[in-house]
Amino acid sequence: MFEPLSDQMCRLCGTHSRLIAAQLGLCVDCIRSRPEEALILADESHAVARRLFDLPERPPRTAGGRRCGLCVNECTVGEGERGYCGLRQVRDGRLRHLAGTPDRGLLHWYRDPLPTNCVASPFCTGHRQRGKHNLAVFYTACTADCLSCQNWHFREVVPSDAGRSGELAAAELAATTDQRTYCVCYFGGDPAAQMAHALAAGRLLAERGVVVCWETNGTAHPRLMERALALALSTGGCVKFDLKAHDEEL
Repeated sequence: MFEPLSDQMCRLCGTHSRLIAAQLGLCVDCIRSRPEEALILADESHAVARRLFDLPERPPRTAGGRRCGLCVNECTVGEGERGYCGLRQVRDGRLRHLAGTPDRGLLHWYRDPLPTNCVASPFCTGHRQRGKHNLAVFYTACTADCLSCQNWHFREVVPSDAGRSGELAAAELAATTDQRTYCVCYFGGDPAAQMAHALAAGRLLAERGVVVCWETNGTAHPRLMERALALALSTGGCVKFDLKAHDEEL
């Protein structure tokens, strides 16, 4: 049996409720009505959580650093620093990709019998392909920072430990398919942090007749997202934007 949730206190108004997340310490009314104050406290909570995994607490904005324009964070990375996703680092004045290139992706994958893991079953043909399987690809990095991420384990993957954690070139990923592989679905983390790898693998998979689908927060550079969409549409796949809230303050 599950233990009942205990009351938590809002750090702004003092309200007690089981609907307040302990890690955030903010009630939804304060987030909506006092967003500027709430954002400061929320930012602190995210920084603490990221510190546990040795990830940058915030997107770096280092004066004189190298700009990475691959996602909405638009990090400006100083010497020795890493970008918000943890996969870009500046060494000797150059922005280097620790992973996420066609030659090196950090990910976990497995074959999932359809239709059990179809990312958007009402809109995708995958849910009708019984007897075939989906190549489920979980990229172990992210451009966002959801405190209650269900796949939070990706934060434990360190690029320097890639050999143990799951390092695969795009061509190697594409080669894992067989005659029963109907589609590939990119999850995470988020594919936005390793979009060059995902697109390269997706093109190779498309050549093998595999349907390409995406589940993403949509934060990759617009040009990269356009390529992802084109790849999905040309193979009969779909793009699912995994958005948690439509309210601007939330």
